Amino acid sequence: MNNRGSYTPQVKENIAQQLSVALKKNLPVIAKLGADWCPPCREMKPILQELKIELNGKAIVLDLDIDQNKDLAKKHKINAIPTTLFYNSKGEFKKKIIGFIDKKQILRELDNLQSKDPLLNN
Repeated sequence: MNNRGSYTPQVKENIAQQLSVALKKNLPVIAKLGADWCPPCREMKPILQELKIELNGKAIVLDLDIDQNKDLAKKHKINAIPTTLFYNSKGEFKKKIIGFIDKKQILRELDNLQSKDPLLNN
């Protein structure tokens, strides 16, 4: 994050690699696909940065540039941004939410994943 309060999304994140890490660590993944030119995507950036710190060791939080992750966008039929994808600790895709979502909703979705995932309930 720079001193103007913005940051560039992690454009080179490899979702397959991150899902592999999540599987090894038994961690769920929250992946938002967006773009710098998208106002709601920019609104979500500080939320994701905050969650990345808060959820360290509990979940993997990714802010992905849709132009750098076209295969993922195609796979999940993403035609609007921001779109947030939720994967369980086994790396299985579980939910897609289109549009801006706030921190409370992201945490609620994560709780739902955890309640359905026995690996996270130890």
